[in-house]
Amino acid sequence: MIEYQYRGLPHVHLVICLNNAQDTNAINQNNLFRFVDQNFTAEMPRFEGQELANILWWDDGNKLTDEYKEKAVEMVRKHNLHNCAVAVNGCKKDVSDRCRRGYSRTETINQTYLDPLTDRVVYRRRHQDDLKVVPYNLQMMMDWDSHINVEFSGTQHCVVYLYKYLFKGPKRREKIEMHSEQNNDSQDEIKLFIYGQVVCSMGAMWRFYGYQDYPASLPAVCSFKVRTPEQIAYIVNSGQICELYVYFNRPPELEHLKYVEFMKMYNISSKIPKFYQNNKMQCENNVRNERHYFAIFDQGNGTDIYAYIYIPVDKVDRCVRLQMIYRLAGEIYYMRLLLLHKQSRGHDDLRTFVFPRGGGSPTIFNSFQQSAIAHGLVENIDDVKSTFADMCQNGTASQCRSYFVILTLHGYETHAIYDNDEYRRFMYMDYIQFQNIQTEEYAQVLMLRDLERLFRKSRSSLEKYGFPKPNSLPTELQCEVLQWQNEEEMQRQRVLLASLNSTCPNNSEQQRAFESIMNSIHDFTNANREELTEHRFHFIGGPGGTGKSALFKKLHAACRSLGLLISICAATTLAALLFDGAVTAHSLFDYPVEDEEDVDDLNPTQCDIKKERAEFLHEVSVIFWDEFVSNDRNLMEAVLDLFETLWDEPRYFVFVCAGDFAQVSSHSLLCVMTIYMKNILCNVKFIFGDRFFRL
Repeated sequence: MIEYQYRGLPHVHLVICLNNAQDTNAINQNNLFRFVDQNFTAEMPRFEGQELANILWWDDGNKLTDEYKEKAVEMVRKHNLHNCAVAVNGCKKDVSDRCRRGYSRTETINQTYLDPLTDRVVYRRRHQDDLKVVPYNLQMMMDWDSHINVEFSGTQHCVVYLYKYLFKGPKRREKIEMHSEQNNDSQDEIKLFIYGQVVCSMGAMWRFYGYQDYPASLPAVCSFKVRTPEQIAYIVNSGQICELYVYFNRPPELEHLKYVEFMKMYNISSKIPKFYQNNKMQCENNVRNERHYFAIFDQGNGTDIYAYIYIPVDKVDRCVRLQMIYRLAGEIYYMRLLLLHKQSRGHDDLRTFVFPRGGGSPTIFNSFQQSAIAHGLVENIDDVKSTFADMCQNGTASQCRSYFVILTLHGYETHAIYDNDEYRRFMYMDYIQFQNIQTEEYAQVLMLRDLERLFRKSRSSLEKYGFPKPNSLPTELQCEVLQWQNEEEMQRQRVLLASLNSTCPNNSEQQRAFESIMNSIHDFTNANREELTEHRFHFIGGPGGTGKSALFKKLHAACRSLGLLISICAATTLAALLFDGAVTAHSLFDYPVEDEEDVDDLNPTQCDIKKERAEFLHEVSVIFWDEFVSNDRNLMEAVLDLFETLWDEPRYFVFVCAGDFAQVSSHSLLCVMTIYMKNILCNVKFIFGDRFFRL
């Protein structure tokens, strides 16, 4: 597995399977430790005859020379000593933090051993000088003559390790963190670039071919961002210069220029060069002069100069690009598309379509996507309309609304669908036909509310994609109450429960589990929640096909038939699709998805619950969590911490968790269970039986 590392060239992650390797599950682990000590070293090289020797033999029987020994010590010191750093990709966020790579320990390790929780080998480090040594194999290092980290892996962790590098993708955010001694250089752009540089794969290949990436090659490539009206207002009000704002307010002499052409010709600054200060009469507002400049005035106060635009005094060759935006970004993607092809004076101008050759009055659209479609900048509109027409013929109105949201979130031009009266009418006719809504206007309002609810499930909104916002949108709690706490729905859930019991009757163990959990839920809901002091946990374990999902559905229907508000989540989207109203655990608890290397055990990631979600969870009684053993320990701990601090007083719930415990090792399972058993052992119930997996 080849990885393109920060501030360096590509390096390889390699797994080698050895014939004589020892198994971590072997009864006699002394052979394992002897094998590790002979082939993997996490100490400074010490040879036979020296105190605490660790290099005692070679297979070929050749005696090591003094020169070889000196070189070995020198190479380990040069290549394999860990230096903790507070840097872009460092092991600490602060100087006082513990090293997240495990090199902050101060105590020595006299013997190699196997960590019982992680199944990983912990190497001996018998001297203080060994505490910073990165594990290596001396023979491989002497041949390689560079940094090499060689470790023993006798478990499934090596597969997970490679999988992480296959699929972790690029960083979502980067920031430059400089050492304290570099603070004096914070205004030096050259040193700032060098300190914070990240070499990508293309940059590495550029260097391989002998080209330079510093100083920059000519012509320089300048990238400018597209800004929404809200972003422009924020930048201007903060007293900063916004290039797009300057372009929109350019002088009439430059009316013909598109944004990229404008930025290629002119510099923008709060001050003008000394040359123009000394030649004001000849250069100010004189576009006929090869060197000229203009003052751009603040639109809020016409007398204040906001910025200057001027032709560079010294001719500069540069390529100007608008920063890349993906289709999934919504309206701003189509705004960029319009800026590339159209001269404009503002966002309203970008949304305006003028018919060619006087074919009619200009049309001002509500969204940039509609304008881009009218300008002919978007292709494959017919394909989008065709696929939605097929859905209208074969699906329900509710399914069409869901499909509309899916198409929109994946970057398709769905304004072509929404602006079509026939397609839009199909998406709200079920309210008229089945809910006796009298007017189409109100049916459209209900349609917009449902669309907004679906968008919010994906952390998005109608407004982001240029669609009208629904009026008086109910909160998440109000939506859940309207959907589940009504007599008609409660009766439907009773019928569903009877149907499930008829088609998939419980065996004795499942019936005992069902009754035990429902009795616990009854006791919990009848108690005064303000007086509760702990959660109640129920764990259902079993391999695939043993009836966990069927039992879960019966429990959901039973709770909803009683009018209880419940929340359902699962480890994956695929698992969540099995249950009505379920989402992923990350989505329910607003827990970010992070790369493993970004996880800091000393500063764990927290759930970022918004106000509406907090209001809803406050009224929930039972949380169902499917495939919970597949979620990370940090997520589970973050959820429990969240319920301690989210409201003025801690809030406690009934957790019903299901999963296949055989999918994780016994040590990993122990780590998971420890979270729940801490101080709540009497309230934890494990449900296993003949049809369920036995621990």
